[in-house]
Amino acid sequence: MKFYSALAFFLLCTMLVLSNPIRSTEESENKLIEKRAKIPQSLIDALNGVANLGNELGKAAKEKEEQRKEKCREIYRNYYDGCVLSKGDPIACAFYRQLLC
Repeated sequence: MKFYSALAFFLLCTMLVLSNPIRSTEESENKLIEKRAKIPQSLIDALNGVANLGNELGKAAKEKEEQRKEKCREIYRNYYDGCVLSKGDPIACAFYRQLLC
């Protein structure tokens, strides 16, 4: 009895799978293209504009941070040079070389 129940279940599952075939990739791509075509081009352009603005702001912030770090390094270089000139010992002034910006 168990065998026939398992066989019936297996046949039922097989028939369900075979009756609902998997869509082809081309069909899926066509549906995706149709969905995308429903989105207005002006909305897509606006989103691309926002993304580009974000990229530009990110680049500007990165450049500003680099300028700040370079200015900080220059200040510590000047402190180090002044220390070496006044003490004459680079080892005693090594502290200024180890500071990070």
